[in-house]
Amino acid sequence: MGNWADRPLATGGLYGRCAGRCSAIHNRRGADRVSGVALILLRHQKPKTSEGLCYGQTDLEPEGDPAEIAKTLLPQLPQFTAIVSSPLKRCRLLAQAIATLTDRPLDIEPMLSEIHLGHWENRAWDEIPRSEIDAWAENVLEATPHGGESVADFYERVTPGLRNLIKSPGTILLVAHNGTYKAACRLLGRKDADQATLGYQCFEMLDGLETQLPQP
Repeated sequence: MGNWADRPLATGGLYGRCAGRCSAIHNRRGADRVSGVALILLRHQKPKTSEGLCYGQTDLEPEGDPAEIAKTLLPQLPQFTAIVSSPLKRCRLLAQAIATLTDRPLDIEPMLSEIHLGHWENRAWDEIPRSEIDAWAENVLEATPHGGESVADFYERVTPGLRNLIKSPGTILLVAHNGTYKAACRLLGRKDADQATLGYQCFEMLDGLETQLPQP
């Protein structure tokens, strides 16, 4: 467990964990736009990394063959009209494989990259000074003891892109990060948004977005 959005802290809150809802649970297909579904958020492949590595925007290679994983996922995914992906390889390579198999257009969106954790990136969590982690835990939304992006700034960065995707015509498949999933849940006003977690290669169909989406 190394990604910031998966890591539990003693204070719980944003970094608490809940069971990810995987793609097999959401096995539903339909017309070009599934009724009430504007966005399908698919979490990326598991990255190749040692246990306990801290990473956000560190561009780690994914485990497994993206083409084979895409072939496994496609029978479970609802129909979609276009694909959008974070530029990080653990997302982008899977998105490209899905685009090749489906002949759907693919757009790479840098603003939907994972949070940047400054000098914590690509370091073992155990090597990070406890005082810095404690400072982060005391104010998880706004603290930046790592010198990178705050969680609040991350949410502010990704939310406009999510809002645009939600309002797009058709059904969009977004290949992104667990942090992006939390941001989407917050955007929709879900009470468990800060604990929301998707497993690797799992997806959620975000239903009823036209009626749930708060006004900016």
